[in-house]
Amino acid sequence: MPITTPMTEPLPNHPTHTERPSERGDIPELSLPRRLLVHLVHRLLLCVHRTIRLDIRCEPSSTITDTILDKQCILVMWHGEQLAVPFIVSHLRSRHPTPPVPLIPLVSKHADGRLIAYLLYLLGFRSIGGSSKKGGSEGLRRLIRAMKGGAIAAITVDGPRGPRHEVKEGAIKLAQITGAPLIGMVAIPHRCYRFNSWDRMFFPLPFSRITAHFLTPQFVSPDDDPITACARLRQAMLRYHQDEDR
Repeated sequence: MPITTPMTEPLPNHPTHTERPSERGDIPELSLPRRLLVHLVHRLLLCVHRTIRLDIRCEPSSTITDTILDKQCILVMWHGEQLAVPFIVSHLRSRHPTPPVPLIPLVSKHADGRLIAYLLYLLGFRSIGGSSKKGGSEGLRRLIRAMKGGAIAAITVDGPRGPRHEVKEGAIKLAQITGAPLIGMVAIPHRCYRFNSWDRMFFPLPFSRITAHFLTPQFVSPDDDPITACARLRQAMLRYHQDEDR
């Protein structure tokens, strides 16, 4: 059953810069001008998302509590939705009475990825640097260690440079090694501005609505063909993008 709620609950407190580095994720290092830029974007996004109506829909065998709070899984999403997903997850986690387990995103080591990593840091998430190209193997190894410690992993499956909506094998390999299910999260804005970028990243308009779909978990065994598993995950995640140019 869908759940509609305004995003008015407080988000996690911002971490301080005196916080020591953690084994579960990094504290991104940016120059002062770039930190100030991310702080401005963060404040703007906070103001916008507090006006957003959030419509949560869960497919069979998928629940909000398991996905973002206390079930070991790999949360996967599209690169173009990464400005919305952290706020949705933060909002839902902040409403739970008990502290959730750590959620650690894998974020590109490129310059734009470092900006996203710092934005996630302001939201209370420690990320791990890596991608399918630069530092990917190292990033996956660190995610595996974090998941062994009980963390939830989060990956943009078509990042860091596309093509858009083409699932890469990083998340599949992680699922095969850890045995954790892949749980897709698809955020559909009802009114937004889309950037002219490869991923067509969206910025939700104030007082609009976002529908967030939590998909049925997909398990990938070590014997499964990675290409077939990528195609299966892509098909499931694209069901909610039928009206868009894929």
